[in-house]
Amino acid sequence: MVEAVRASAKRPVTIPFDRPVVHGALAEYGLPVLMALIFAISANMTIQRAGALNGWLSEHSGAGSFGIEACAPDGGFGSANYRCSGQLTAEGAETSIRTSLVTSRDAFASERPFVGEQVQVFHAVDDRSVVYPVQFRLNELTRVYLTLLPRLLAMVGATLWLAGWFLTRNLDANDAVVRDRVRFPGRFNLRSRGVTWISVAAGAVVFNYILTTRIIGSLGTL
Repeated sequence: MVEAVRASAKRPVTIPFDRPVVHGALAEYGLPVLMALIFAISANMTIQRAGALNGWLSEHSGAGSFGIEACAPDGGFGSANYRCSGQLTAEGAETSIRTSLVTSRDAFASERPFVGEQVQVFHAVDDRSVVYPVQFRLNELTRVYLTLLPRLLAMVGATLWLAGWFLTRNLDANDAVVRDRVRFPGRFNLRSRGVTWISVAAGAVVFNYILTTRIIGSLGTL
């Protein structure tokens, strides 16, 4: 009896692992949950960015002239800028206030501002602590619009995948394609199309980073 107990104690404990069952559970529950999260996150980011874009021009309608006193490189996350200190004279006002100017040094056409230069600037109406050069205003608006594209692509891709999963979750594709050839056979391809859209969204993120920080330039207003 003692020998049997000792033998069983030395025997390693193994947990049964049924790979097809695990893979089936992931395909049935894990992927739909993941795609639902991608949809929720991308939809929320799209709505937030669209709302911010809606009032961007009016919210950044402040204008004035900025006299540069000193400039230094300012490396931020994802982009690098020049940050200059100086005096802002608001448009239509006689008084000047001390503030700082941010201008891109990553953009293709950027050059370092020099001390004593007068720069026409724009800023948020309710915030004059940071101002930006007027010549970069259209660039910045273009950058902000471009950053909306990956969010939309990811949202559409997740929507297509979830629609394909919902329409075919109880059907055997090998059996149903023949019988349902007339009744929306394309539903069996929606998931693969959704993955394609999401892959394009991931590629658009990389493309946007290169385009908006190395060519257009980023001031980081949004």
